[in-house]
Amino acid sequence: MAPRKKKAGAKAPEADKPEAVKPGEVLQMVPEKPLLALLALDKRTKKQQSELAGEIGQKVGEICERYGTNRKALSVIRTLNRMEPEKLADFLDHFDYLLDVSGLEKRAADVQRLPLNEPAGEADGEGAGDGAPAAEGDGKVSRPQFGARAVAAAE
Repeated sequence: MAPRKKKAGAKAPEADKPEAVKPGEVLQMVPEKPLLALLALDKRTKKQQSELAGEIGQKVGEICERYGTNRKALSVIRTLNRMEPEKLADFLDHFDYLLDVSGLEKRAADVQRLPLNEPAGEADGEGAGDGAPAAEGDGKVSRPQFGARAVAAAE
């Protein structure tokens, strides 16, 4: 049988030629030694992080228990404390505005609260109170923003 003739315009398979690969397209893998070092460091630091988180959690619990501090409010203050001054200022500007227009302060002000350690008669307006809620023996106040610094300083 005679060899077949190639059709005009047909290309021969290019399986023998390697494709040109650009340097940015080559997938590189991390070598074993740096990977194992990273994993060992990760394991050590994870243990340390857990210990530190437990210690901080214990301190937060003590503060909340001793002073009656709201855990969520303390968490927000801790988050704000870690912010850079510029970001903190920006956040507080927006927060103050949003708190003002959202009506949340009015909603909170509508909550009826009992006065703390107020002598009899003062609750009816007969006493000579200074407008700030009285502090309990352990330093708690009914609305911390009104007189909290004075109570904390007295401790």
